[in-house]
Amino acid sequence: VGISDEKQLFVDASTNLTILENMILMEYTNQARASVASLTTNLADFEKMLPAAGKNTADNLKTRLEELKSKILPGNELKKLDPEVLEIKAMFEELRSHILMKEWFPETLGTGKDKTDDSGNRH
Repeated sequence: VGISDEKQLFVDASTNLTILENMILMEYTNQARASVASLTTNLADFEKMLPAAGKNTADNLKTRLEELKSKILPGNELKKLDPEVLEIKAMFEELRSHILMKEWFPETLGTGKDKTDDSGNRH
């Protein structure tokens, strides 16, 4: 069974988030920085699929990833960054929800008015 590009992106981002969390907890600086770079790439792919409603979250997430990367330095106690990683995970989940809502309910993302044809049927 195949998997859509969209679902593969969700899997990739989830995997990268798990790797980041593990690298932070194990204090692996280089691998944690590489994970942030992978998540930044995932975010760029997410942004292509986002409705306008998710743009603010995407912008905030981009800033949070940059801030996190700047704190992942040799000698820093990386375990202290775990709350920030959890926040980033939640933001990715929010973006995922925006993308799925766009896919499942595209008509709700329009003008807010139901579209009807001449016979009064909703579209």
